Amino acid sequence: MTSKHHLLITTGIAMVLCQSLISGQEVQPVNLDQEFPTGESTLYYDGITLDFGLRIQGRFVFDDGTDNQDMMLRRTRIKAMGDIYEFGNYFLELRADNINQDQADASVQLEAGFIDLAISEEHFLMIGLYDVPFSRGLLTGDSRLLFMDRGIIVDELAGLGLVDNTVGVMAHGRPSGGKYEYAFGVSDNRAFDADASFGSTGSNQLMPAGRLVANLLDPAPVDGYGDYRASYIGEGERLALGTNIASLGGATNGAGSFDIFAIGFDLFGNLGPWTYQGEFDTVRKNQTTGTGSDSRTSGWYLQTGYVLPFEVPFAGSNLKLEPTLRYQQLEPDSEVANDRSTWTSVGMNAYLKGHNLKLQMDFTMKDEQGPELANNTFMVQVQFDF
Repeated sequence: MTSKHHLLITTGIAMVLCQSLISGQEVQPVNLDQEFPTGESTLYYDGITLDFGLRIQGRFVFDDGTDNQDMMLRRTRIKAMGDIYEFGNYFLELRADNINQDQADASVQLEAGFIDLAISEEHFLMIGLYDVPFSRGLLTGDSRLLFMDRGIIVDELAGLGLVDNTVGVMAHGRPSGGKYEYAFGVSDNRAFDADASFGSTGSNQLMPAGRLVANLLDPAPVDGYGDYRASYIGEGERLALGTNIASLGGATNGAGSFDIFAIGFDLFGNLGPWTYQGEFDTVRKNQTTGTGSDSRTSGWYLQTGYVLPFEVPFAGSNLKLEPTLRYQQLEPDSEVANDRSTWTSVGMNAYLKGHNLKLQMDFTMKDEQGPELANNTFMVQVQFDF
């Protein structure tokens, strides 16, 4: 489906929704004293609420390998969300990413679109386009990252369709008041979502994936999913241990057919001004037919941030400053020698209104095990999100 089709479909959904809201009964103004499950809603009609959201990330990138200086709108998002009577909620998000980015094509796509039915106060059933329950790094929204981009192992997982957006059905919940989390579902793998009989890349099988988390200090919100933050900017005390698995059989490419199995572990904590996070993921590809061979991709990262004990006056308000540090490694193929990459990043986050309005800067030094490349990067980004 092309980006134009995505846009037409989403526009049609919005028109139908707006028509349903205004036909037959006048939409009432929001009563700020009335509480709705999603908060102070923009629109309310007969048990359905409708909120809107927007995200804009403007970014500057300097690459010392090419001396290229690039300014872009890295991410632009339009969001609609609300409650569906007393049965659950829905979420819809359009994205237009990489606008004006060198060597990248901007496109309008549907980023997310799902309904989340409440089985009970702590258990839910999600249906639609959502994030695969794998990797805390990926399940942390890109508006709430410690650095501007996720770790390089997450990019490898995304290339195999093991994380990020998928279409499927998933049971999830946070029992014991949010002390524990689970999410298990089956979905299409969007990297291999074509029928294998119609091309060189595809799979005829669905991909099961699951995640378990123990929250040892502050519990997580019982009605949430994928609502992690990489920094809570000095608020709360958290210690979360997570593990996840995913598998796909009968994946095909030009080298034949293979089965994919992935497992990962992650740790997150924040205590006072400190934030720390680590993740390890490994993917095994077992060749079943063709000329390829078995291989394994592995990677990990550790990152931390510290909110400084003072604030800086700015524009009639105060900035909270958070220096950050990340160290990560990726071994793309265990059967290939000297292909390991090691990246070290240092940065600074300046929060004017939490993650809703912030400035981020980071410098990444990239070290390759093979021939040395000049590819270090310096980035600055301003984010507005609500």
